[in-house]
Amino acid sequence: METTNQIDTTENNDKLILVGITGGIGSGKTTVSSYLKKKGYPVINADEVAKHIIENDNIVKQKIIETFGKESYIDDRYNTKFIAKIVFENEDSEVNLNRLNRIVHPKVLECIINEIDELAIAGNKIVFVDIALLFELELEEGFDFIIAVVADEDLRISRIENRSKLTQNEIKQRIKNQIFQEDKIRYSDFIIENNKSIEELYKSIDFLLPIILAI
Repeated sequence: METTNQIDTTENNDKLILVGITGGIGSGKTTVSSYLKKKGYPVINADEVAKHIIENDNIVKQKIIETFGKESYIDDRYNTKFIAKIVFENEDSEVNLNRLNRIVHPKVLECIINEIDELAIAGNKIVFVDIALLFELELEEGFDFIIAVVADEDLRISRIENRSKLTQNEIKQRIKNQIFQEDKIRYSDFIIENNKSIEELYKSIDFLLPIILAI
């Protein structure tokens, strides 16, 4: 794992419950987060934060260009396909992915911490952080609880195929770049299985929420 900054918030957060939501690609983690938002809970999405930083932070953009070349951006827009090939479909993919993470993730964590502080000051008692690479970045100590959203691999692959243009090989490569689902299960406090209908998924979330809030 590549160690980066921990989630470490201010004294304003003494009574705040901080819950990490993690899960492999295609597990349904984003669906869980969206449902929590609909129920009125604050959810910080690490992918959305990262996307904003990559597109708008000039220092990060310059570092990406210096590391991977001018093709990283086209007309000042992030060249997702180009970077994806470098970090997922290259013989040096693992090295390149770590390089990209070292550029982007410290800033992402800084923004997440600032947002958590703002939500705590505003009086929120619980905040969820949707972060796929929670364990890969060794951030588990920063959360009060961690929820892992899991699903069978064949189902995960099928979901990703239906929502993207990725091939099965490309999907499997992305799954390979994340830690094993079994490890997420082992190290998380709560598990939500997402192998059935979306209604069943919502029932699982509704069952879990009062438990977390009561602890």
